Amino acid sequence: ALRQEGYQVSAADSGESALELLKESSFDLILSDLRMAGMDGIDVLRQARVIDPRVVGIILTGYGTIETAVSAIRKGAYDFVEKPFTADRLLVAVQRALEVARLKRDNAELRMQSSASDQLIGSSAAMATLRTSIDRVAQTNSRVLISGPAGSGKELIARLLHLHSPRFGGLFV
Repeated sequence: ALRQEGYQVSAADSGESALELLKESSFDLILSDLRMAGMDGIDVLRQARVIDPRVVGIILTGYGTIETAVSAIRKGAYDFVEKPFTADRLLVAVQRALEVARLKRDNAELRMQSSASDQLIGSSAAMATLRTSIDRVAQTNSRVLISGPAGSGKELIARLLHLHSPRFGGLFV
């Protein structure tokens, strides 16, 4: 069903061989049975993320309960599909998982591009003073008014304040 929809599919007969494939090539998605001999599906996903943190996983199982599904998702699976399943159910899960993976990849790329441009250029005394002020003010919980003519770098200063603040893990608005 996945090949008919245009997806490139590779198959492995065990969790260990799936991880070996992942070491050799890049994959966007892993579909894994929950219960397998040797390594279960959750362990496969966990170890796959060590190899490639961007990989997304869907767990398939014939032993589905709500508790099992919640547990799988808490442990890193994107979705949980009970067997027997229809091709349409699987395709929807795959499309959603790949969309999430694409959005995460795009987000990481945008963050890298954004952080690469978040640098003050210059070594004058005024720039040194500005850097010191940014570092000092970023640690406070104060509101800051940044003013200046168009193109003077107000947004850059705002981004640097955010980058150096305790709120860096949150969104820059």
